[in-house]
Amino acid sequence: MLSGAQVSFYPVPGNLAGIILDAVKAIDPNRDRLRIEIDALDRFLRTARRKPEIERR
Repeated sequence: MLSGAQVSFYPVPGNLAGIILDAVKAIDPNRDRLRIEIDALDRFLRTARRKPEIERR
């Protein structure tokens, strides 16, 4: 049985929300080609064209 964890630490400036909102505004012209997820724990951005592969055993 395998188990694991991923932990990331990010230095967070006081204006993090403003930085994220400015970044989202900057990519607005390409929004239809991107998958954007932002929540309290992670910030994730990748192109929507490439779907994750599911490993089958």
